[in-house]
Amino acid sequence: MRSKFLRILTSLCLILAVAVVSIDAHPKTVRISVTKNGFSPGSLNAEVGSPLTLIFTRRSREGCGDKVVIPSLGITRNLPLGKPVTIKITPRSEGTITFSCGMNMYKGSIVVQEH
Repeated sequence: MRSKFLRILTSLCLILAVAVVSIDAHPKTVRISVTKNGFSPGSLNAEVGSPLTLIFTRRSREGCGDKVVIPSLGITRNLPLGKPVTIKITPRSEGTITFSCGMNMYKGSIVVQEH
């Protein structure tokens, strides 16, 4: 009887583990170039609850692309020339997350939607 109970309990734990993993089943990585003209791509899509990895690479000394700021998430990162800078986020609600250069001249957005 105890053995049967343990098998059922183990099965339930496995089902729960699979359900939790499936919530974050759509991770996405986006490479963003920062040039004298701004961010490219300047807009991207993401899913609520899915991990998003942004890899910013500054390609030009010209312009104000030496920093990226994501105000709603409290994120500010310096962008050294030619070196990739990774920012990982997991959007928790629908809406638009904006990002910009340090001077707010170059702008970009992440449009977050339910899957």
